[in-house]
Amino acid sequence: MLRATRRAFAGRNVELRRSLDPLAAVAAGEARIAMVGAPAFFTQGAAEAGRSGNGVGPVLRPGFQAVSLVGESYLHVFALDPEIRDLTEAATVATGPEGSTGHRAAIALVEGLGLAARVDPVEAADAESFSGALRASGADIAVVMQPLRNATVRRLLENGASLVSLNGWDDGNNRIVYPYLQPVRLTRADYPEIGAPIETLSAQLVLAGPAPRDERRVGDQGPGASFIPTAQPLGGDTVRALHEALGQSAEIHPVLPQSAALAPAFPAPPAALNPAPAISFLTVLIIIMLVWMSWLLFRTEYR
Repeated sequence: MLRATRRAFAGRNVELRRSLDPLAAVAAGEARIAMVGAPAFFTQGAAEAGRSGNGVGPVLRPGFQAVSLVGESYLHVFALDPEIRDLTEAATVATGPEGSTGHRAAIALVEGLGLAARVDPVEAADAESFSGALRASGADIAVVMQPLRNATVRRLLENGASLVSLNGWDDGNNRIVYPYLQPVRLTRADYPEIGAPIETLSAQLVLAGPAPRDERRVGDQGPGASFIPTAQPLGGDTVRALHEALGQSAEIHPVLPQSAALAPAFPAPPAALNPAPAISFLTVLIIIMLVWMSWLLFRTEYR
């Protein structure tokens, strides 16, 4: 991914930095683009969204748009307590730092299933320390939202944590409330350590950047753009270069806001036969002249 980004931003120094909330770093101007999972585009939980009560559903965070598809991120539900066999039995759920994709996905999971479990975010500097922090958290369940065979997932499996199936997600209207979380199945082809297939969820992993502002007093390009105190969206050429460099054939989920440069290009309609009144008048005049000349050619001669 980093190599493809450097090809898209030719001649620029592209660096990879860790962030607890990558989209917040983009909004603050600390990063130009962020690699996030689909849950990062939504506020999760009543307190964060400024609502009262649960069950209302996620709210889209304004000011961001997806610019390219990277792949898929999978929800890994680990039983840290050997006696836990199902997520509904857990009283505490450990997950990534507050604001991260994993943390937002864990809150969506708890709210979607109507659980009373408490979500405890933990922080770490790398995959090894993160897996250790999850095990040392004392939680019943650990939720990790990462691509397949991620380093943190491998560490947890090697240290005896077992993956458990996510049951009951399709019983209610979660497929409608959380359309960006799609049911998938993990098998031994994905993780040889597991026995029976594991039911879980997946979400798209995308590159995201600032979205165009709804109200513009000054254009977002040219000399006047420097007077706009917010991060500006990526140009269409850069977005298309990123898309081509990553080589993804799948489309970004329609529930996610995405750059206009990714919209399909429809063929232009044919030009009108009579684009102007003057041309129409000239065409009628030519037809009249042709009729008159035909009459002159075939008329009866008089002596």
